Amino acid sequence: MSRQRTSLLALLLAAGACLTAPAQAETWALDAAAMTWRLDADALAGVGAELAGESNFSADSQAGGTLTLDLNGDAVRKFTGAGLVFTGGPRLRIGDRTVDLGSFLLRAAPERPLDLAVSDLAGNDLLRLRLGHHWIPNGTSTLRSDVMDVRAGPALAAMLRVDGVDSVLLGSVTMAGRLLLDGAEATPKALCSANPAWPDGEDVFVDLLMIPDPQFNPVSERQIALGRDRGVVYMAPTARFRMIGPADTPWYSRFVTPDLDLDCIDDGSGSCEPYGESAGGYLVWSVYRLRDDGVVEQVGLSGIKHAFNSVNEPSSDPDFDCPCPFRSSRVAVSGCEDLYSASTNSDPRFMGPRDELEAFPVAWESCGSVFDLDCDGVCDRVPRNPFLWQCEPVIDDVTDFLPAVDEAVVASADRLFVESWYLVRDDVDLFNSMSTIELDRTFNPSGQSGVWVFEEREFGIGPAISRIAAEGGREPTEVDSGGGRLLVDARAVDLGDGWTRYVYSIMNVDYDPQVSRFSVSLGDQVVVRNPAFIGVAGRSTTGWLLEQNAGEIAWSAPSDETLDWGTMMTFVFEADQPPTTGAIGFDSPGEQGGLSSQAPRPRSGGELILRSGFEASDANR
Repeated sequence: MSRQRTSLLALLLAAGACLTAPAQAETWALDAAAMTWRLDADALAGVGAELAGESNFSADSQAGGTLTLDLNGDAVRKFTGAGLVFTGGPRLRIGDRTVDLGSFLLRAAPERPLDLAVSDLAGNDLLRLRLGHHWIPNGTSTLRSDVMDVRAGPALAAMLRVDGVDSVLLGSVTMAGRLLLDGAEATPKALCSANPAWPDGEDVFVDLLMIPDPQFNPVSERQIALGRDRGVVYMAPTARFRMIGPADTPWYSRFVTPDLDLDCIDDGSGSCEPYGESAGGYLVWSVYRLRDDGVVEQVGLSGIKHAFNSVNEPSSDPDFDCPCPFRSSRVAVSGCEDLYSASTNSDPRFMGPRDELEAFPVAWESCGSVFDLDCDGVCDRVPRNPFLWQCEPVIDDVTDFLPAVDEAVVASADRLFVESWYLVRDDVDLFNSMSTIELDRTFNPSGQSGVWVFEEREFGIGPAISRIAAEGGREPTEVDSGGGRLLVDARAVDLGDGWTRYVYSIMNVDYDPQVSRFSVSLGDQVVVRNPAFIGVAGRSTTGWLLEQNAGEIAWSAPSDETLDWGTMMTFVFEADQPPTTGAIGFDSPGEQGGLSSQAPRPRSGGELILRSGFEASDANR
């Protein structure tokens, strides 16, 4: 960590980033604003409210009232003012009551400087708009507030009488409006220069750290509602990170070229600095359960979430200086933080299949992707408002790309963990860009169909396999191919009566060749029983095929069920011999003699072993 913290600001300044900053904030006014609402009728019904009218609609500001905001250059610091009146809002029915927001007041929320409150004209505080991406596109007089979460405010929560209702995601709102300074339209001065400190392969390096967020929410209630008829819970957790290395990293949106992306930094060759379009932040997440037999099972797996805009909030750690606070851009700036909420993480406009991303060295191309299926260099689906999202994916159902956790698993007594991971190019520490959170959950039967309420039990850095192994006193073995890595958590458990259970949990972190065969060497005269394969729930349909030959036990994958990057599988068998250390192997499709490592395996009948804690210690249970 000392390397990351040394001369951070000096390195940034030397690279030319963020050369100027206004001395103090100025107060601006928002005018001629338009909002696009996307409410979830199913989520509202789940908490006892009925939506009257369409779920997608627009609302426009009216003359009268003032919503002001403090800007530091072109960075949004906080909202202030009495409020701005809009028309065109939603109408809700709650029992025999009607909540009418045909006209409503938008004002600053008291809890957080960048949250907004929606009330009716009688002053009832009904909704909160939270965790938005507030930014001013370069050289414009327009404020953008993108993908704000819609949640119940105090007055609506009191009407609904559902415990935890303020944590339920009810939809999202996007807003754009004109900025006025002293009553006239004006363009804010840029807070920072446009010269990022790109990584140089030496002293200026990228290091992204996942950090906890006090407003953590692991699910979008919209996805819970969508999954009810299918018996699953779709998860889309909040994710926050801090850039702790001295380098900035590009945060370009999908389908990037200099003429399509508003803030793509062109190196003069017609490509975006520093990697071309194969650059940006990509978020994936997985859900695991720890079964009562001690086996870890991956029960949910996402596609990739394409990041699109970095807010660059000031660091909550005083050891890191964010020189461009609240400067939203297509660059994640060293020393700053950013947050993606459950709303954006379940938004179909940003999702895509996992197999389109090359995990090592983190590269993605639009050609042939769900954004450009015919690879003609033209976006297949241009949104009606392309200002932020230049291209939308051609997908039928966003739930294809969200972890679908069987509701019976959510309702079980098994411990449940959600793992989030930001993949960025040239990250010097892969594992601190992962976080694992254990989830407490309760089902609240209030409302029409009830809601699941999730709470964070404990946040930890690193993948779930490492977190769970550490509880048993183990540390997974890293198998590094030089072109991607595996993690192996192997243990031997003494069952008594001369039998030992061998358990091998294998996570393919970023090994793109994938694993199609796993083998364990066996000594002579070893009797094996109860072999088992535990794949990714809902993904492993036929299971891997068992092979037992002289000198080894192995499993081979069907052609469509290889161990791909970001996935974990577990292999189990019992043997009549205690453990020694021996070879385990991993082959890729079409290859033999791939990667190997050392792990506990059964010794031969006549083999001498010095017992060293493999067989019955608490550390290996």
